[in-house]
Amino acid sequence: MSAAPAHALAQADATSGPGSRSAAPPTDPASPAEDLPAADSSASAELGSGDTGGEIIVTGSRLARGGFDAPSPLTVVGRDRLDNLAQSNVGDALNQLPAFRATGSPNNQQVQISNIGARVLDLRGLGAARTLVLVDGRRFVPSTNQGTVDLNLIPSILLSRVEVVTGGASAAYGSDAVAGVVNLLIDDRLESIRGEVQGGISQRGDNQNFLASLAGGTSLLDGTARVVAAVEYEKSDGMGDCFSRDWCAVETSLVGRPAGRFDVPSLSIFQNVRTASMAPGGVINAGPLRGIQFAPDGTPIPFEYGLWPVLFMQGGGAGPGTNPFLFGFPLRPAVERVSVYAHGEAELGSSINAFADLSYGRVVGRTRGAMLRDTGTVMGPIRRENPFIPGTIADQMDALGLTQFNFGRSGFDIGPTEGRTRSETWRAVAGLDGRLGGSWQWDAYYQYGRTDYAQRANNNISTARLRYAVDAVRDESGEIVCRATRDGSDDPLAAGCSPLNLFGQSQFTPEALDYVTGTSRQWHRVEQHVVAANVRGDLFSTWAGPVPVAIGAEYRNDRIAGSADDLSLLGGWYTANGQRVRGRIEVKEAYAEAAVPLLADLPFARKLEVNGAIRLTDYSTSGQVTTWKGGAIYEPFEVLRLRATISRDIRAPNLTELFGSGTSTFTGVADPLNGGAQVFVRLLSGSNRELRPERADTWTVGAVIQPEALVPGLRASIDYYSIEIDNAIGILGQQTIVDRCAEGATELCQLVTRNSGGVITEVRNILLNVDSLRTRGFDVEIDYRTRVGNDMTLSVRGLGTYVSELITTDVVGSIDRAGQTGYRAGTVPGLPRYTVDGMVTLEGRTAGLTLHGRYIPKGKFSVLHVGPEDPGYDVSLPNSINTNRVPARFYLNLAGRIRVPVNDDRKVEFFAAVNNLFDRDPPRIPGPSGGTNQILFDPVGREFRVGLRFEY
Repeated sequence: MSAAPAHALAQADATSGPGSRSAAPPTDPASPAEDLPAADSSASAELGSGDTGGEIIVTGSRLARGGFDAPSPLTVVGRDRLDNLAQSNVGDALNQLPAFRATGSPNNQQVQISNIGARVLDLRGLGAARTLVLVDGRRFVPSTNQGTVDLNLIPSILLSRVEVVTGGASAAYGSDAVAGVVNLLIDDRLESIRGEVQGGISQRGDNQNFLASLAGGTSLLDGTARVVAAVEYEKSDGMGDCFSRDWCAVETSLVGRPAGRFDVPSLSIFQNVRTASMAPGGVINAGPLRGIQFAPDGTPIPFEYGLWPVLFMQGGGAGPGTNPFLFGFPLRPAVERVSVYAHGEAELGSSINAFADLSYGRVVGRTRGAMLRDTGTVMGPIRRENPFIPGTIADQMDALGLTQFNFGRSGFDIGPTEGRTRSETWRAVAGLDGRLGGSWQWDAYYQYGRTDYAQRANNNISTARLRYAVDAVRDESGEIVCRATRDGSDDPLAAGCSPLNLFGQSQFTPEALDYVTGTSRQWHRVEQHVVAANVRGDLFSTWAGPVPVAIGAEYRNDRIAGSADDLSLLGGWYTANGQRVRGRIEVKEAYAEAAVPLLADLPFARKLEVNGAIRLTDYSTSGQVTTWKGGAIYEPFEVLRLRATISRDIRAPNLTELFGSGTSTFTGVADPLNGGAQVFVRLLSGSNRELRPERADTWTVGAVIQPEALVPGLRASIDYYSIEIDNAIGILGQQTIVDRCAEGATELCQLVTRNSGGVITEVRNILLNVDSLRTRGFDVEIDYRTRVGNDMTLSVRGLGTYVSELITTDVVGSIDRAGQTGYRAGTVPGLPRYTVDGMVTLEGRTAGLTLHGRYIPKGKFSVLHVGPEDPGYDVSLPNSINTNRVPARFYLNLAGRIRVPVNDDRKVEFFAAVNNLFDRDPPRIPGPSGGTNQILFDPVGREFRVGLRFEY
C-alpha cells in the first residue's frame, strides 16, 4: 500500500508516538486548496518538507518528522472514510482496502465457535499475527485466541485517523510488525460533544444492525488539563443460513470421482450437491443393505443416489435442502459489542506532563456450529441386537447373516451446536512526557492490559455417550436399555445412559437427547504488563539539516492461564473441545534510530537522506534476536520523491501460538492416495510449544509524484514490496496437509492418522514452522482534489494492489496462491492477482455524495488443482478439476448526507447509504461454510443504512 500525499487532514494534530503531545496541525505550503471544505481525509496524509507547526511522529518511525518525509509506504485512513460510507466499524473499513485480506471478520466465521464476530487485520495475506496493531503508538493487549487485536474494542467515533505502514517495522516497534503496522490514533484534541445513531438492514430482511456512539472532550484548569471520552454500542443480528440466499441455496460443492474411474476429473464443482452417506433419518452405507434410508417415522425407504455417490458427497440425489454442511448455521453470526475509552492529560510544570488512558471493551458473539454429520465413524456400527432396527431390516439381516451395518446420519432433529463467545478487555496506561531542552523530548509509561475470554457450546454431543446410547439392547425384562447399562461399565460417562433411537427423525426420548448432549466450555485470561521509555531529539546538524535520533527501551510480560470442562480436556465433545492453557513470555528490548540528511536545496538534489534503526530483543522463550532497518529518501526536484527501505524483521511465536487452547471437530477431506475419495475425519487444531521464531527480509522501493504545476491537486505514488519469511508459523489446513503428505512431505505425514485399512481417521492441523513464505507486488495510489463551483470539492481516490507472488515453500516444493480467489475448506486462502478500491466524493457545505467501488478480477478456484483452463490439464491427474476459474466481481456502494444548519456551534447531519447497489451475488463456488469465498465476496447483497450525526 502506497502513500500518495494529500492535503493536510483536519485531524492531523494527533500524534502517534508513545506519550507524545499533540501539535497544532501543520500546513502544506504546496497545497493550493487549504481553504476548501473538508473532503475525504482518508487519502494518505503527507506533510510537506516545509511543514511548520509541531513535531509529528508517524507510524514506522520513532523520529519526530512529517509523514511526507517517511521512507516507508504510508497510507492514512481518516474518519471521513467511515463517515462518508456510513461504516460502523473501523475494522470493516480497513478490510476493504486492497492490501488487507479479511480473514478475520463476521463474514467468514459461520460455524467457528471461537472469537465469534471478531474483526482482525491481515496485511498482505501473510496472516493476522504478522500485522502489528497499535493504539496511539502503543501495543494493545491481545484480545483473540490467535493473539491478535479485535478492532471491535476501539470506539470508531473517537478515532482521528488510522496510519498503515506496509513492510517490516520490527526495528521500530518490535515483534509482529512483519507485514506492517496499523496505528489507530485517538482524537485527544476533541473540544466538543459528538454523537451518531445509525441502523441498517439487508434487502432480504436480515443482517439488521444498530449503532449508537457518543464522544466528548474539553479543556480544564485554564487549558492546563484535558479529558476526552467515548462510548460505543453496536448490535448486529446476523444473517440467515445458506438457504436464505439464492446463490447459496443451489448447494454448490465438490464431488470426487468414483474409485477406479479416470475418465472424469478427480474433483468436480457441481450445484445441487448432497450427502451420499448420511440422511436426516439415517441411511445404511455399506454391505448388501446399502441404499436403505429411513423416513421420518422410521419406515425403510430407498435412498436416492445421484451422480458419483462416493463415500461423502454426490451430485443430486436424495434430500434437497437438507445438506447438513449448509443448513442451519448463519452466513454471518450475531454480534454485540460495547467499547469505552477515556483519555486525560495535565501539565505538571513548564516541561513535564502526565497522561493516562483507560479503555474497556466487550464483544459477545453467537452462532450455530456443526450439527451431527456422521458417516458411521462417530457413532460406530449398528449391531443386530439393537431393538430400534425396523423389523423388515432385522429380518433381512438374519437372512443375510449380518451382525451389524454401517449407519450414516445427519442430526437435524438433534439440532446444531449453539455457540456463544464473550471477550472482555481492560487496558490502562499511565505515563509522563516532557522536554529536556532544545529539540529533545522524552516519555515513559506503564501499561496494563487484560482479556478475559469465555466460550460455550450448548447442545454439543458427547461422542462417547453417543456410542453408548446408540448401542441399545434389551435387558432380561425386555426393556430397551443401553448395552453398557445391561452389561455394566466402569466408564463414568456410561452412567445414566438412555438408549437413543436414530431410525427416523425425533424418534428418541427427551431423556436420551439430554444424555448425549451437553455444554462444552473454554475460558482463559491473558494479562500484559509493559514498561517503556523513549528519548528523541536532534543530535547535531549538518550542512543539509539536523540529525534526529531516537532511543528507547521496553519490558513486556505476557501471560495466559485458563482451562476447560472435564470432557473437553479428554477431547470428548463432537466439536469445540477446549484445553488447559498456561504460559508466560518475557521480552526485554532496546532500540536506536537515526536519520542523516546528506544533501538539501541543490540542483537535482532538493533532498537526500539516509536513515536506519536497530533493535536488540531478548525473549524468554526463544532467546536473543537483532532486527534492523535502513532507508533512503531522494527528491531530485519538487515533483518527484524516491524512497527505499530494507529491513530484517522477526516474529517470535506469541502466547496463544505456544500455549493456547486447541479444538477438535469432524470434517471432510479428499484423500489423494485413495483416488481422491472423500472421508470424514476428526480434526485437531491448536498451539504448538515447539514453534521457533520467524525471520523476515523486507525491502520496498517507490516513488511519489506531485505534479502541482501541471495538475494542481493531483498526488500519486507507486511502491514495490518484497517480503520473505523463513520458519514461517502458520496453519496449513487439513486438506493441504493431506495433499502435501501424499506428494512426499514426510514431516507432514506424522500429522495424518490412518487405520489398518489405510483410511484417514484423524488430521492434526496444528501450528507449524512451515518453512517459508514470500510475497511480492506493487501498490498504487492516486489522489486528486479540486474545486467545483464556488463551494464544492471533488475528491477522487484510487488504491490498487498487484500481487505477483504469494508463495509457501516446504520440502516438496512451492505453492503460489497469488491469483487464487476460491477458498476450499481445509486449505489456506489466497489473494486476487490485483484488487482496486476507488472513491469519488462530491462535497459541499450542506450536502455530500460518495460513490465507492471495489473490483476483484477473475481468479483460480485452487492453485493446487489443474482445470481445463490451465496448462497441463489431464482428466486422469489426481488434482484435476472440472473447472478452476472464479468469475470477477465489481461492487458499487452509494452514500449521501445532508447537513441541517442549526447554528455556528451545533451541527446535525442526516445520512443514508446503499451497499452493493446492484445487488451482485457472490460467485457460486464451494466455500468452507457456504457457497462462496466470503473472505473476498459480499454475502449480504443489497443493504441499506440510515442515521444521523451531531456535534456541538
